[in-house]
Amino acid sequence: MIYVSFDTETYVDDTVMPAKMVCGQFAVGKDVRVMLRDEACAYVRKLLLNDNVCIVGHHTAFDFSVVAKHRPDLLPLIFAKYRKGLVRCTMTRQRLLNIREGDIHFIRVKNKFIKAKYDLGTLSKVYLGREMDKSEGSVRKRYHEVDDLEVELWPDDFLQYALQDARDTLDVFKAQGPDLVSPDEVEQTESAWDLHL
Repeated sequence: MIYVSFDTETYVDDTVMPAKMVCGQFAVGKDVRVMLRDEACAYVRKLLLNDNVCIVGHHTAFDFSVVAKHRPDLLPLIFAKYRKGLVRCTMTRQRLLNIREGDIHFIRVKNKFIKAKYDLGTLSKVYLGREMDKSEGSVRKRYHEVDDLEVELWPDDFLQYALQDARDTLDVFKAQGPDLVSPDEVEQTESAWDLHL
């Protein structure tokens, strides 16, 4: 099985959901890349059609809803990928890991305990020891500024943020373990998608 992490960067507008997509980023092994909206959706389509690929994300339901807004024709393929059990979500996995450990209030990794938060920044810090700038002032909420610019023209902080999201998602997944963390992980991940819609 090939595990490919997938994430999107979007406009941030709390009144419009799903958000407008700016780009998608992907990590496979050591290869991490950012693609603009149309190219990213075309790549997602290839991933959805490949039964040897498991798509890994952090809050995958959000990212797939963003893609489906831009490319509604991909909705049947997204549903099929979930039904086949070929989607993993590091946020859902962490919640299931905490339930398995019997403590939903703290995350334990390598005998360290921190208050349970399920955002990628927290999981990246806990599992990988990496800091992610998810603050209100970070580029995270400013991708509308680079919409329709070629990636090569983006300021470096925009590019590095997007690349780190994809890389850290895949690395957190690996740190959580590639095996199912719960007998119902596939169903829980699919349910998160259903409920997000």
